[in-house]
Amino acid sequence: MSARELTLAAPAKANLFLEVLRRRPDGFHDLVSVFAALPLADRLEIAPEEEALVLVCDDPEVPVDGRNLVLRAAALLREEAGIRAGARFRLHKRIPIGGGLGGGSSDAAAALRLGCRLWGLPEEADTLSRLAARLGSDVPFFLHGGICLCEGRGEIVTPLADAKAPALALALPPWGVSTPAAYAALAGRPLGGRPVGPFLRALSSGDPEAVAREAFNRFEEAVFDLEPRERTLHEALVRAGARPRMSGSGSSIWMPKRFVDARVREAAAGIRLEGADD
Repeated sequence: MSARELTLAAPAKANLFLEVLRRRPDGFHDLVSVFAALPLADRLEIAPEEEALVLVCDDPEVPVDGRNLVLRAAALLREEAGIRAGARFRLHKRIPIGGGLGGGSSDAAAALRLGCRLWGLPEEADTLSRLAARLGSDVPFFLHGGICLCEGRGEIVTPLADAKAPALALALPPWGVSTPAAYAALAGRPLGGRPVGPFLRALSSGDPEAVAREAFNRFEEAVFDLEPRERTLHEALVRAGARPRMSGSGSSIWMPKRFVDARVREAAAGIRLEGADD
C-alpha cells in the first residue's frame, strides 16, 4: 500500500434485540434494536483517482456500480463538500451478503470516513450522521460502533456505555434472506409487543444467560416460515444448547460463545462458524 492509500476495517453487527413497530408514512418501519459491533469485518481501501469513483471487490457477487453503498457514500460526500476529486476503492469482503449483519452499511460508513481522510475533509459527526441516514437505516450505527440502542428507522443512535455483551459466535448459513421479503412476511403478524427494558438490564449485568434469555428478534418466526432451512438450523442449535438468535432479518445466527461446545458444532455441521474457536 502506498503512502497515499488508506484502509479501514468495516465491522459486522449483530442485532441482540430487534422489535419492529408501526409502519411509517414514508414506507419504513420504526424499530427498537440493540446493535453490537463484531470482530468479523470487511476491509475497505481507498486511493486517489483523478475524478472517477471506482470500486473493485474480491467477491464477484458484490455489485461494483452505482448500486453499491460504497460508491453512493463517496458520491454523496463529494456532493456535500462541493469537490470533484475521485477515488478508487478496493473492498475485501468477509461479511456474507444477505446475512443480516449490515456489511453493506458498514462499508458505506467506512467509505464516508475514508473519503474525508483522502480528500482532507473534516470528519464532523453531525455531517457524517446526516449523510449516513440518507444512505440507509443501519449506516449511522457504524459511525459509532460498540453497543448502541438504535431507534426510529435505525438512525437514532444512543451508545450504551454500561453494556457488557458476552463474546459471540456466529453461524453463517450459505443462504441469504431478502430484507424486503422478510418485512413482507411480517404482514398480519403482531408487532411492537416486546419492551426493550428487560434486555437492557440483562445487558448491563454482563450475564450471558440473562442476555440470551432476554434477547429477541421479531423477524424470527416470519423468516422461519419464509426459509425453512433457517428454522431447521435454529431448532438444531436450540436442542444443542446454543441459546441462538437470528441477526437482523437473517440469515446469520448469533449465540454467546460460552454456550458453544461439541454438540453445537455438530448441530452446525456444514455451516460456517465465526468466533467459536477464538
